[in-house]
Amino acid sequence: MEPAAAPPARERARPRCLQGAVAALARDGLAKLDMADVSESAGVSRGTLYRYFHSREALLAEVSVHEALRFWRGCLDALSEAPAEARAEVLVRQATRQVHEHAALRRLLETDPALVLRAVREQFPRIRGQLERLLEPQLGAARWVREGVVAAGE
Repeated sequence: MEPAAAPPARERARPRCLQGAVAALARDGLAKLDMADVSESAGVSRGTLYRYFHSREALLAEVSVHEALRFWRGCLDALSEAPAEARAEVLVRQATRQVHEHAALRRLLETDPALVLRAVREQFPRIRGQLERLLEPQLGAARWVREGVVAAGE
C-alpha cells in the first residue's frame, strides 16, 4: 500500500490560518489581533486568509470551534484508557493541563476573562451534557448520588 499523498497546498492553508490565529492570539491578545498578524503567523498572504475567512469575526468563530474540538479530543484520548472510577480525576487533570499549555487561552484569560466566561456560559448546556455522558458511570456510583443527596446531573 502506498502512503497517502499530501493534500494540495490549498487544502493545507485553512489549518495553517487557524494555527496562525491561535499563535497571534497568544502573542498579541484579542484586542490587538488583526488579519495582517494572523497571515504573518500562518505564513500565508492576506488574500489567502481572506479567501477562507471573510472577516476577523468569522476567523475567531472558526478558531473557537476548532480549539474546542481539539480540547475535547484531548479529553477523550485521556479518558480512553482511564478506569471508570478514575475518569473524573483524569478529566480534571487533562482539562487543567490543556488550559495551562494553551498559550492563547491563557492570554485570553489574562486580558479578556469576560469573553471567556461569556463563551463558557453560552456553551454550558452542551458542555454539561458531554461531561455527564463521559462521567456517568462514576457519577452514578458516587456515595452522595447513591444516598440521594444530589442527582448525578447536578
